Amino acid sequence: FTAEDYKQYKPVVYSNTVQSLVAILRAMGNLLVPFGDRSREV
Repeated sequence: FTAEDYKQYKPVVYSNTVQSLVAILRAMGNLLVPFGDRSREV
């Protein structure tokens, strides 16, 4: 890839990453999947 390719696609990759994380977090809430490990709480 050229430097221009990286520059052009970087925002797309970041946007896709954030959208995917949001979808995962929403699904975790809907499926009642815990967001943390209770055994690691202090």
